[in-house]
Amino acid sequence: MNKKFLNILLIYIFIMIAANTIHPVTPELIKIRKFPDAMFGIALAMMNLTNFIFSSFWGNICDKKGRKIIMIIGCLGYAISQLGFAYSHSVATLITARLLAGFFTGAFSVPVLAYISDISEIHELKTHFTIYATSTAVAAAIGYYLGGIIGSHNLLYAFYCQIILLIIAVMLLFVLVNERCNNQKLNIKQILQSLNPLHNFLKSKINKVVVMMLTISFFIYFANTMFDNSFSYYLSAQLKMKPIVNGVIKATTGLTTLCLNIFVINKLIRKYNLSNIFKIILITSTIILISIIYSKNKEMFFVMSTLFYIIFMCVIPLQQSLIMEHSDENTRGVASGLINSTRSIAGVVAALVAGNIYGKLPEINLPYANARIVYPIIISIICIIVAICILQNTRRKYD
Repeated sequence: MNKKFLNILLIYIFIMIAANTIHPVTPELIKIRKFPDAMFGIALAMMNLTNFIFSSFWGNICDKKGRKIIMIIGCLGYAISQLGFAYSHSVATLITARLLAGFFTGAFSVPVLAYISDISEIHELKTHFTIYATSTAVAAAIGYYLGGIIGSHNLLYAFYCQIILLIIAVMLLFVLVNERCNNQKLNIKQILQSLNPLHNFLKSKINKVVVMMLTISFFIYFANTMFDNSFSYYLSAQLKMKPIVNGVIKATTGLTTLCLNIFVINKLIRKYNLSNIFKIILITSTIILISIIYSKNKEMFFVMSTLFYIIFMCVIPLQQSLIMEHSDENTRGVASGLINSTRSIAGVVAALVAGNIYGKLPEINLPYANARIVYPIIISIICIIVAICILQNTRRKYD
């Protein structure tokens, strides 16, 4: 396998482990610092907001200045912003830290997709993106598990662990990534234009299929964020469970998804139409979400929730492959930025909606799940159905 791909994959695994170590402890941190319930959604929304605004900016910058240096800046900046988050004792400092975190997140999440596209042959893209997405999902699961264990002893230890891992990633970037770039100059006008995601989208020269796939991505990321954010807070605030429970669930789903992608999905995409597989997984996810709503006991609730995470994680590499397949070499950095922008803006809206409806809508009499988790699930189901309809319409027009 491509050595450059393996090197960047190893580095990004460290980054993803680091990025997810504090997720299991965030609900607990918000409770301990006595922030309002809505803040669990607002905090994530603020991070996703700056991630959205600056993703196209980082996409353009890394096209001209190189992927490696931008990733280094992103890791170091993210580490500093997370230290600010750890010691936030007011709403103002928490939001400031989250805004900075979102800004620097784009600096490592956008260039990595572009770099993988740069070093991969066309026939390698599907395999590389499947391996990349699966490996990072597992890394995220490990980060959840690690953060859950460490955070159960002391919340701040999870943050310290995160910063150490990010520093290791920076060192690996210096040692393992050798990149040739044109180091083109950026003028002030280009920089200001790069800060406008709409301008970058209109000037990107991406085709209509990619536009439709980005629209589908928005609804998929919205559904995922809505469920994940509500589920994590539901475990902590409603079911009074420790961060390690969320960590174990994510670790289990990550490892299972790794096996599923390697032994099943990776073989299917070589034999069958990628869009068909994509559609089947979305339909399956919808059925599972409906099953969660009607869970009769705690065991069924957790089994179906875990199953949803496993199945839905398979969607990410498929949609990234579809987008990058239809993007030419000159627009892959911008395409990577647009993927990240789409994920971020979906995260902003979903997090705000999840935070504001949590516990504020009428109760529903169901066997196990209550209104605090049911309403977010219903919204997720609607979003996935919309994504399926758009996918079907796109295939009818452009296949």
